[in-house]
Amino acid sequence: MLRFSLIVLTAAALALPVTLPNPALADKKARAAAAGAAIGLALGAIIASKRRKNRQEHWDYVDYNASFRPASGVVCFPAQRACYRNNYYSADWTHRVY
Repeated sequence: MLRFSLIVLTAAALALPVTLPNPALADKKARAAAAGAAIGLALGAIIASKRRKNRQEHWDYVDYNASFRPASGVVCFPAQRACYRNNYYSADWTHRVY
């Protein structure tokens, strides 16, 4: 859906100078301004989509609130105030750490 909206936005931005009536763009400065706006809009959309794509692809690599390992096989998360041993919640470790 994001890619489709990016394509539509880019096409609309590039078609803008062509669809306006000629008297509105008779001046060279107005043409340059319209072309610059269209290019700026297209580049802005591309940059925004790349940032969003990067966030979506790499969300699982971010270590929120710096989890730590007090022992082998045990991971504690300060934001949750919970510890997990072998991927299962551990009340013993949670009580010991927090």
